[in-house]
Amino acid sequence: MLKCFFTQRKIVDYLEDALSSSDKTGFEAHMNTCAACRKVLNKVTRVIRIAGAKRSPQLSEEYWKKFDTDLNTRLDERLAVDFRRASRPVLDPFVLLRHPAWVAVSLAVIVLAVGLKVLPYARRNALAQQEEASLISDVDLLDEIGQANGASSGQDENVESELELLYSLDLEQVN
Repeated sequence: MLKCFFTQRKIVDYLEDALSSSDKTGFEAHMNTCAACRKVLNKVTRVIRIAGAKRSPQLSEEYWKKFDTDLNTRLDERLAVDFRRASRPVLDPFVLLRHPAWVAVSLAVIVLAVGLKVLPYARRNALAQQEEASLISDVDLLDEIGQANGASSGQDENVESELELLYSLDLEQVN
């Protein structure tokens, strides 16, 4: 059985005369004793003879014209599909900007983001303006007190005492 397997693998080489003389002698000796391998050799020989005859059907001119037309139609359809795929961008980042509603939403998001970023600074600025107004009113109050005590508004001799008084007034407001 194993001998048959290796012998049958050499059938094509035998028919093409590609075996060495020792392999050819062994092959022929096995073929003389094995009916199953001779049967396979006859089948393979018949297949090779039929294939070698190169009988191809003769097709009419009409068939080839129809074939050519059908082939060109299929190719055109295929190329049109491929062209449509290629002409579409893979990713269009501005597709949403073509719709006015998306533009409005995008602008609203940007304004909101900027507003949230600026809001803490605006609050700090408002507090600073309130503190500045409070200090100005306190300085005006101190000037009035200084004028009532007989000091001139243009003199800076009591600046330290005025600042201490102002500082104490701010501490009283905090407590």
